[in-house]
Amino acid sequence: QECESRGMKLKVVRDGKFERGILDWCLKTGSIPILPGARHACSQRFKRGPINRWAKEKWGKGTKVGWILGIEANEGYRSKRFNVSKGEVNDSGLDIEQYYPMGEKELNLDREKAKKFLEEIEWPYIHKSSCMFCGFMKPHEIFEVIRTEPEVWKTIEQVEMRFKETSALKHQRFLDAAP
Repeated sequence: QECESRGMKLKVVRDGKFERGILDWCLKTGSIPILPGARHACSQRFKRGPINRWAKEKWGKGTKVGWILGIEANEGYRSKRFNVSKGEVNDSGLDIEQYYPMGEKELNLDREKAKKFLEEIEWPYIHKSSCMFCGFMKPHEIFEVIRTEPEVWKTIEQVEMRFKETSALKHQRFLDAAP
């Protein structure tokens, strides 16, 4: 809404198989988006893949595109994980350059600096950027959801119950691995 009110057009792209994306995938399959070794499975399937497919359909194979990603200055490990070498044609057939403006020297924005910046330009602060049922949420984030978003907490419980129904053994291993 903020972007649209300022004349910025946004395009929502989806995986195509699940109406509500990752939530429907979790509920239908009884899975959670964590790979063995405690890695995320969601970014490639539900973010990068759909964006690249959309761009390839819109502009064609071999097209040079640039993605601007909101990774904070103190999250260099994330930008390395998502990075495609400049000018590399990846598996989508696109020539992709990725930009991380929050981490650039000019901005150098961590979460607190980003909050202050958004206040200055009078944009709302979005307090979380992960999925509501991310297995990598920190305990304080979970308690915040329980306290402030009861409907979201009910959805989280549905995802976990479906996971437990589908694979009690995997569910128990997930619980046992928790800090």
